Amino acid sequence: MTSPTQLTLKECKKRGWTAFICEKWNPHAKRRIDAFGFGDLLVIDPETKRIILIQTTTSGHLPDRMRKAAKIEAFETWLIAGGHVAFWGWSKKKRKTKSGAWTKKGFWTLREEWVAPPERRENGWVRSSASS
Repeated sequence: MTSPTQLTLKECKKRGWTAFICEKWNPHAKRRIDAFGFGDLLVIDPETKRIILIQTTTSGHLPDRMRKAAKIEAFETWLIAGGHVAFWGWSKKKRKTKSGAWTKKGFWTLREEWVAPPERRENGWVRSSASS
């Protein structure tokens, strides 16, 4: 299975972004540790000159990750400091062949939820977009 982190790295590369995995495994606690409690990847978008922390997961867990991040003090601090946050949820969709049969191998679709720094927010807290 392809992990959401690997799918996100591939998408970042496709967009021309520089990405670094900042989520780490803590073997003593036996759990993953995110940057500031909410970031899996640190990304530089040279075109828009944005520094972005991306929380990546499956689409079904996206609302949970967003609620969790909103409760973390460092989340708002990151935004006030000018950082951007993206929540990316991946889901696998099946593909139909020409004969109408469903294939076992599907394709991945991406749902994006963005949070901009306070002075750059459009119509409130989140700007949503989707791509595949």
